[in-house]
Amino acid sequence: MKRLAVLIAGALVAVSAGPALAADSSNSLTDSKKLSPQPPLVNEQLVTATLAPNGLPQSTELINRIVATNLPTESVTATTSTTDLRYLDRSGKPVVSGNTVTYPVGGTGQTAVATQATFTKPLPVALHAEYATEGAGDKGIDPTTVAGMSGDMRVRYTVTNTSVTKQQISYTDAGGNERTVEQPVFSPFVGTMIATLEPGIALKDAGTAVVSTNQEGRTTLLWNLVLYPPLGNYQQDLTYRVSSSSLQVPAVKLEVVPVSNDQDPAVGFSAKLLSDSVAGNTKLAEGLTQLDNSTADLANGAAKLVEAQAQAAAATKSAYTGSKGIATGTESLAAGLTTLSGGLDQLAGSKGLPAAVTAAGQLADAVNAIVAGVGAAGDGPIPIPPPDPKKITLVQASRAAQKSAQALKLATASAATDADDAVTAIDTALAALCVPVTNPAGCTALATAKVKATSAKAKSLGIAALLGELDNLLLAKITAGLIQVSEGLKSLSTASPGVYEGLELLQAKLGEAATATAALAEGADSATTGSEQLVGYTDELAVGLGKLTAGSDKILAGNEGLAKGASELQSQGTQTILDGVVTSSSQPALASAYLTAASKKAGASAPFPAPEGATSRVAFVYALDPPPPTPTTSPALIGIGLVALVALGIVVVRRIRRPVS
Repeated sequence: MKRLAVLIAGALVAVSAGPALAADSSNSLTDSKKLSPQPPLVNEQLVTATLAPNGLPQSTELINRIVATNLPTESVTATTSTTDLRYLDRSGKPVVSGNTVTYPVGGTGQTAVATQATFTKPLPVALHAEYATEGAGDKGIDPTTVAGMSGDMRVRYTVTNTSVTKQQISYTDAGGNERTVEQPVFSPFVGTMIATLEPGIALKDAGTAVVSTNQEGRTTLLWNLVLYPPLGNYQQDLTYRVSSSSLQVPAVKLEVVPVSNDQDPAVGFSAKLLSDSVAGNTKLAEGLTQLDNSTADLANGAAKLVEAQAQAAAATKSAYTGSKGIATGTESLAAGLTTLSGGLDQLAGSKGLPAAVTAAGQLADAVNAIVAGVGAAGDGPIPIPPPDPKKITLVQASRAAQKSAQALKLATASAATDADDAVTAIDTALAALCVPVTNPAGCTALATAKVKATSAKAKSLGIAALLGELDNLLLAKITAGLIQVSEGLKSLSTASPGVYEGLELLQAKLGEAATATAALAEGADSATTGSEQLVGYTDELAVGLGKLTAGSDKILAGNEGLAKGASELQSQGTQTILDGVVTSSSQPALASAYLTAASKKAGASAPFPAPEGATSRVAFVYALDPPPPTPTTSPALIGIGLVALVALGIVVVRRIRRPVS
């Protein structure tokens, strides 16, 4: 217990170091400007859970800390766990009324009081651990039998975000339609998990973990966790393999915190990027700027760790490596945006969409000229005298041919009638002159004339019939077909547009597309400039992280993993967010609305509501130790957790002493 008290006292000193440092301008990188003021009232809630080797909680405690700065009152009442309640930083007994506790804080300067109590609520994140040796199969073995076994062993951790509710999410799609869907919305938990191998245990396969060595020379495996969609999965499986002649259950530290869009720069950047995608990515540069502003806001929280972590060289190196990862990612982003900008410039250039607009107009003019040549149903007859042949339409010509065929039909029908009259006259003459035959030669001539007249009649009737068919079956259909072709090419109707109207509409829409593409190209140019500036900021980020130090060996050992995990979460998490945005670009509006709904759950993820007007900071820290499990909360765990409360919002800090503009 004495050792525990020393560790707790050291942790409290580390937690309290930030405000004192904030008042000391001698350590500032920009002495001419001041940091944002400390909130007058802060409620820090740390839940520490000791887990069995299979991941089930064995004991859970809540450390509740109230910090007041120049608060006019002399006490603050807060809701918290009251089971086995005790002061953590002083003697005496807390004043309890139901489930509320009166904390004696307030007055000039900064005062703080911390209590510790048994926590009986369900944990929002569950950890399940499985161990399987060769031949054991997927079911694994009893973790209490692992110690001393020989051979290979597969370890599998399943981390699950169990804090979820179904909600109605409303959003506007790209077509401007209001839509509402029911989705399971998870509390926005992010964090890191570190597994530490015992001496003599060799790592065979790290899986997706980041492998490093701690100050004690032990191998550690680190995972960054984003436990809510669309940025990550609510359940994540983490697997690796080890080998030893004397196996042991690895120790595990899991640290998770709820984040909102304005706390975590990676989450805020993703939410802004989704919103810009819905609007056409016209404000992509603002999204990148927001990332820079978010890291500046988090610098105020980072100031609390500066003095306590003066000697954290290992953490500084890890954070510096992480900042290099950011530089690589932002350089790739800048290169991609440059390529995109060039493509958009080419599309918006004179040989791109503007050329298509011109071509569509030329096609419309050509169709209009064809329509003028074909004619329309309302065309009148060819005037007398006939005009220039180029001014006569095909419809007029077809109708003129049809009229001529009708006239010829009438003429040939009249000729057939005349021929029939001639045959009758010849028959009369033959009867009068050739019965009996008085003039053989004349009678023969009359008979020949009758045959020719009869033939002429038959031919005239045949020609008249053919002209009738030419009129009805050919020329009439040609005329109707020409009119139909003309109306198909140019209908002069919005209800049933023709080719000409379609080309006019195409030309207009191509013009709109050219304008929009030019605007998009301009936005992409701005985004390229912003991303190139972001690349330069990573050097300042490395300088800021180099100022982080550790206050004590135990706090440093625990906080080393937290700081490194936060750095890796930023560098790798940003890339994951960008990939997630690309993947979900088909429904960016829904993804943006989902992120907003999840962000609103961050405040409700605290074990208990903070006092009115207080800034809330929440962290959950889990410790899985090799059997036999420790019956009480690990002292190192408490120290780590107290520092985690201060570092709640610190994922990446661009400057240790970033001024308020």
